[in-house]
Parts: sequence; C-alpha cells; structure tokens
Amino acid sequence: MLPADNGTYGPPVEEVRYFYKYWPIGIAVSSTSRIFVCYTRGDYEYTVTEVHSTTSETPFPCAGLNLPSDALNTTFNGIEFASANSTGLISVQALYTTPATSSGRGETLWLLDTGRPTIQSSSGSYTMPYAQPGGPKVVGVNLSNNTVYATYTFPPTVHFPRLVHERHPLRYSSRARGRLHRRLQQRRPSGNQTRLHLHSFKVPTLKT
Repeated sequence: MLPADNGTYGPPVEEVRYFYKYWPIGIAVSSTSRIFVCYTRGDYEYTVTEVHSTTSETPFPCAGLNLPSDALNTTFNGIEFASANSTGLISVQALYTTPATSSGRGETLWLLDTGRPTIQSSSGSYTMPYAQPGGPKVVGVNLSNNTVYATYTFPPTVHFPRLVHERHPLRYSSRARGRLHRRLQQRRPSGNQTRLHLHSFKVPTLKT
C-alpha cells in the first residue's frame, strides 16, 4: 500500500511568494530561511531577487549588480552578442547556498550566470545572443553582508553555448583543503549533455 498525504501530515504548507509578472527559474533558501529567486533575463528588470513577502521582492545583492536591460547585449558587424561584463549579473540560470565553514567562509549564495539573455530584435522576434568571455560566470555572495567575494569566469571553450546547471559537492582533503570542487553541466546544440568537471577552485579567505 502506497502512503498518501491528505495535506494534514507534518507542518502546514506556507505560501511565501506569488509570481505574477515575472516567472522564476530557480529558488534557494538559506539557513535562516531567507529566500532567493533567479529569473532568465528577457524584458525583466532584474535576474536575482530576495523575497520579502508574498507580493514583494528586491534585486539581490543590489539593483546595481543586476545589469539594466540596455546593457545586456551589444552588436558587432550587425551580429548580436551578449554582454562581456564580468562583474554585473546578466542572466542567472541557477542558484545554490552552501553553509558557513570553520575556516571562516561565511554562508554563501552561489549564482550561475549564463551570460546569455533573451533579447527582442528590431523585427519583434526573440533571440538569445551568443555569450562573450566574461559574461558566463559563477558568483559567490557572502550572506552575512550581501557582498560578492568570489567570481569565476569561463573561457570560450567551456561556456559555449549555454550553462544550465551547477552542483556544489564541497569535498575537502589534506591536499585540497579550502578548495571548492564544482561540477557544472553544459548543454550542446545537438541536445546531448556533457558533464564538465572543474576542480580545485581556490576560495578567497574572507576578511572581517
């Protein structure tokens, strides 16, 4: 007999956010129940927010780091390319939290920025321009002070054409203590998926 839940088992369901205008693609929750949402950029005003109530949210970590719509892409010889901005957030596809460590790294919200927004052409159709080096990146935000303390960009051989997933197995050893092991998944145009392993990224020491 399969177990069933009529809605009364465990704690009651809590509604924390209603989505009307913008549709989320990723959600992360911190150890203190802070809720973060990411959106694939198109006409949206931002790509990452923190939820404050069922009807309100604010750009995270701040509005200035969420690039404005007119800064998401550029044109070379009539061809559209996404922004090469390595510090601003272009189009975050996934986000994930990791706990604080005894070595001093605070609880972190990791953001996977594909660097490829969806834009509207002069004909009215929507397209996703190719990324440029600097745009695709992983960004680490310290949740104790909401500041970016780590940014890892990807070379052209890694980010083409679109990053869609991230995992954070924090494995430590005597040889790799203090290093972050990250596994990313890359989708190719044919639809086949290739797992890409990026190892031993040095995590900067947080200064208090």
